[in-house]
Amino acid sequence: MLTIRDLMNPNIKNKESQIELEESLYLKDIDLSVFNSIHSEYVNVTDKEGKPVGAVKTERLVYLISKQKENSFIQILDTMDAGLVIIDRDSRIFYVNPAYGKILDINISKILGRYLSIVEPEAALLDVLKTGEGQKIKNKLIKSLNRYVDISTHALVSSGEMVGAYSIFTDVTKENRLNKEIKKMSAVAEEYNQQIQAKQFLEENHIIGESKTYINCVNKALKVANTDTMVLLRGENGTGKEVLVNLIKSHCARKDRPFITINCSAIPDSLIESELFGYEEGAFTGASKGGRLGKFQLADGGTLFLDEIGDMPYTMQAKLLRVLQEGEIDKVGRQKNIPIDVRVIAATNRPLEEMVKKGEFREDLYYRLNVVTINIPPLRE
Repeated sequence: MLTIRDLMNPNIKNKESQIELEESLYLKDIDLSVFNSIHSEYVNVTDKEGKPVGAVKTERLVYLISKQKENSFIQILDTMDAGLVIIDRDSRIFYVNPAYGKILDINISKILGRYLSIVEPEAALLDVLKTGEGQKIKNKLIKSLNRYVDISTHALVSSGEMVGAYSIFTDVTKENRLNKEIKKMSAVAEEYNQQIQAKQFLEENHIIGESKTYINCVNKALKVANTDTMVLLRGENGTGKEVLVNLIKSHCARKDRPFITINCSAIPDSLIESELFGYEEGAFTGASKGGRLGKFQLADGGTLFLDEIGDMPYTMQAKLLRVLQEGEIDKVGRQKNIPIDVRVIAATNRPLEEMVKKGEFREDLYYRLNVVTINIPPLRE
């Protein structure tokens, strides 16, 4: 509970005043009638021996005494662990509990009886006076204290009328730090788990080797497997690109869905469009009766592995880019596009960057494919 000591200014003493009050007096115990005939600007404050120790402005003291007497629940609020500040309709601060001062490292005597609109013009509590509606703010960082708080603001209502507002501050710094530590420990545990999974995968697939670089490739494949992100595998022939493709497939959410493979270098340029996107009956001379589903339609809902993507004809690259961007295919002989849901994994042994410079591979397709790249080391390494 507030005492005179909490409000006095120790740097002001022996002001001209008609009244003196002892510093240990509780505001709730002071009779307001003693101020009825008082016109002094200040009230002098003394210790138990009557020695002057400070002074407090009369108007501020009377205001806070009246508010203390109006609110009989203040003794309960003083014991709260959460910080609490209450203002009246004019934004004047008439109550602050000890926890508020502790959490925000504020000397409450310096703000009691003052106007919040002057002390902290940007305070969220002032919005409640304008709108009548409270709000909740989670994990607000107080930079000067390196402390996190949850804040909730509310309207103070009496007899159906808003008479002020109040804010409740909860220090969540310890919880935040604990959560960060838990996340960090979980990340470390996940990293170890992925390393174990990588080694298990190598053993189960009878792959012999302890190369840290290759194990890192397996780790990366495991990490990206649980997402729908596009993956580009790069490496020389014989480095085991298909091994990692199977790893990604077997650990992804689409593992029970269709998995379709197409080797872009093994299909003639004239046939690759119909192979990828299919065709309708009568689309061209010799078209099969009933048409044909392309690889993208066959893989719908699952995964499509585009092997040797660097050997795809330049004219087809633009059509592939559109499919990856729009999520729909333009089937040969069909007027309306068909939406598809396919995860694409691509692989190549070609130097795509040099091909882009020479105009042999589309730059926009290169960046579209190059979301997550796994560079597989050659066996000699």
